[in-house]
Amino acid sequence: MGLHQDRVERSPAPVVSLSLGDTGLFRLGNTPRYGVEGGRAITP
Repeated sequence: MGLHQDRVERSPAPVVSLSLGDTGLFRLGNTPRYGVEGGRAITP
């Protein structure tokens, strides 16, 4: 699943991502597509 922007969908519901059994990297806000990537690693 790549970065998601609600403005490109008709549904007003937010996207929720869940990682089971492995480290998940959640990108929040306006992260750049190239260069330094922002995010927060969540470990189980």
